[in-house]
Amino acid sequence: MVKEGLSMDWKKLVWLALLVLPGAQAMLREEQIDVPVKVNDAYGKTVEQTIKVTVFHDDVNPQPAPVLVLNHGRAPDAEGRSKLNRVRYTDASRFLVQRGFIVAVPTRIGYGVSGGPDIEDTGPCNAKRYPPAYAAAAEQTLAVLAAVRQRPDASRDRAVVMGQSYGGATAVTIAGDGTVSATIPGNATPQGIGSIALARFINPAGLTPLGGNLYAESAASGQPQAGTPGADGMGALMQGFVETSNVNVVQELVTMIQTQRAYEMNSKAIQTSDQMLQKLGQL
Repeated sequence: MVKEGLSMDWKKLVWLALLVLPGAQAMLREEQIDVPVKVNDAYGKTVEQTIKVTVFHDDVNPQPAPVLVLNHGRAPDAEGRSKLNRVRYTDASRFLVQRGFIVAVPTRIGYGVSGGPDIEDTGPCNAKRYPPAYAAAAEQTLAVLAAVRQRPDASRDRAVVMGQSYGGATAVTIAGDGTVSATIPGNATPQGIGSIALARFINPAGLTPLGGNLYAESAASGQPQAGTPGADGMGALMQGFVETSNVNVVQELVTMIQTQRAYEMNSKAIQTSDQMLQKLGQL
């Protein structure tokens, strides 16, 4: 009986400590809501349906809380897009909720439980059309933002849009001429917020390598000449692309074969010389 009484007292103390400790973790609450959206695909077809949105929040956070829309990326095939189910990103959402946000994670049209056509199809690799697809994702993001802001605990004037891969491009896009645009809450049309300039050198081979694909200006390279991407011989900026290797694979293979053959010839020459010396020593 004494042991049982001690056990009960200990449990009470543990619960009391959890209630009064200021550093105790708050409860992460999860909800799922349906948000109606209406968007156009790259071919001008209008798609109207509801999408599933996972909302994470914490009742103990200061209110009204800022809203954060966390967008998912894009799988390369239809099977991968369907396997997303209901996107949640629980660990990332918990981290953001602990910093005071209400986090909304939409499953966009064409993915997982939301289903529907693939409105984010940008066409073949040699003729990509990114703007309509990004616009469709942005319109869904704005619809989710407007829906979550109707909550009594949500702020109407503080919001963040972020995402992974394709979802991140929904928030910020870069045009070929260096113009940086962002999807601003309350406006479905991306707004220009700045530009990225490019620079070239008279003698690029004279740049000082710093490692990690970084180079520094030197006396041999000359001073940088800044300009607008795509103009006056400057290269263009391409978002969503990976620069191909500047190595000529065929030439490198030929060089490797030549080096290998030269090594074999030298090895044979050394071997023949050793054999001749060995014969001379036996005379």
